Amino acid sequence: EKIVSFFIKNDPPLVEFTVSAMRLNLFLMPFTAMFLACNNFFQSIKDSIIATRFFMLRIVILNIPLVYILGYFFKEIGVWLAFPISDTVVAIVMFFLTIKKMRKISLDN
Repeated sequence: EKIVSFFIKNDPPLVEFTVSAMRLNLFLMPFTAMFLACNNFFQSIKDSIIATRFFMLRIVILNIPLVYILGYFFKEIGVWLAFPISDTVVAIVMFFLTIKKMRKISLDN
């Protein structure tokens, strides 16, 4: 709340809304880190096609429609939730794909 109040002055309802929206968004931030780690893994093994496809899945196929769908049903909070939900879905799928690829690499060696 103190950080938000530093940027927003004289608007307590906006501060309260921003604090709750940031809590929701930051709660799922570990999935963003998981997605980025898995994406970097595929780039590092020179499998950039998978990395690019999942990046596009995350933004174009999931995030943009979720902004509209969740925004329609849940208003502003839905818009705030679209990004962490798309990150979470893609991170979980990509995590299992990463494990599968790592096992295949270890069996090949």
